[in-house]
Amino acid sequence: MENLQKIKRLLNEKSFSGKYELLNQIKEGLFSTVFKAKDKISHQDVVIKSLHFSPDLDKVEKLTRIASFEQECQITSRLSHPNIIRFLSRNDISGDSPFVIFEYVNGISLDEHLKLYGALGAEAAITIMSQIMDAIRYIHSCGIIHCDIKPSNIILSERAGKPHAVLLDFGISILSPALCRKEFHHRPALSQARSGTPGYCSPEQLRGENVTYRSDFYMWGLVFLECLTGVPAISGSTLGQLYYQSLSTAPVSIPAALLAHPLGYLLHKVLRKEPSERTSDAARLLNDLGQIAIDDLAGDLPLKIQPHEEKPTIDLYQIKQGK
Repeated sequence: MENLQKIKRLLNEKSFSGKYELLNQIKEGLFSTVFKAKDKISHQDVVIKSLHFSPDLDKVEKLTRIASFEQECQITSRLSHPNIIRFLSRNDISGDSPFVIFEYVNGISLDEHLKLYGALGAEAAITIMSQIMDAIRYIHSCGIIHCDIKPSNIILSERAGKPHAVLLDFGISILSPALCRKEFHHRPALSQARSGTPGYCSPEQLRGENVTYRSDFYMWGLVFLECLTGVPAISGSTLGQLYYQSLSTAPVSIPAALLAHPLGYLLHKVLRKEPSERTSDAARLLNDLGQIAIDDLAGDLPLKIQPHEEKPTIDLYQIKQGK
C-alpha cells in the first residue's frame, strides 16, 4: 500500500502532470513492484515498474541496483522490435522511488502457462521461440547480451489471431565495451557478467566468466526444451543441485524422441556446456529453425499432464495449437 501511494504521488508531479491513472498492483518482488496504469490521453494500458529499497540496504548495493535500473532504462529506450517490451517513459532516478513505464502486454507469462497447461505443441513452441530468437538476433546486433532469458521473462499473447511472444526484463543485461563507451557512458563494471537465474543461466555465467552472445543461445535452448517437454531441463530442490547440473560436464538431457529429429540436433548445438562449441550465429539459427518440418514430431514428446481445466484470460488453445 505504501508503494502504491508513493507512485500515485510521483505520477501527479510536474513531469507527468497526472497523465497516468494508477489501476492496480500486479506483483511485488524483492527489489521492485509492478503496477498497471492507464494513459489518460491515449487510453492505452501501461506497466509501471518501481524500485524499492529496504531501510537496512547497504549503500553500495543500493547504488548498484540504481545503476542497473538506469542501464535497463537506457537499453530499452533504444530498442524497437515487435518481440521486445516497449519503453515509454521514466522518472528521475535520483529520487527515492525510481520507476520506468513500459507498454502493457495483455497475456500470460510462459512460466505461468507451462505450470498451468503443460507443454506447448511443437508448432506453437517453434513459432514462439523463433520470435524470441529474432529478438535475440536484434539485441545482439545492437551489442547487447540479455543474460536472463527464462520463461518468466517471456509474455505470451495474441496478435492478429496468432501467438505472439514478448521478451522483457533487461535488468542484468550487459553491453559490449564499445557500446558502453559510445552510447551509454557507463562505468566498465556495468558491462561485466552478472549472475543470472540458476537453472537457466549458462555455466560460464555461473562461474563468473566472460559472458558472450553464446550464453543467450544456451538459455534460449533451455527454454525451448522446456516448452516442448513441460518441465525444466535443469531442475533441483536446492541451489546446489541446480549448480551441479549446470556446471557438470554431463550434457543437458534431451528426450530420445527429440534427439532423432532435426530440432533435437539444433538444440544440441546450442546446449553445449562449452561456449566455444555452441552455435554463434542467430540468423543461421533462425534460418535452420524455419527449415524444420515438425509434422513427424507432434505427439512424440512426453508432454506434461495439464493440472487445471479452466482457461486463462487469453485464448491459449490457439497458442497451444500454433494457430
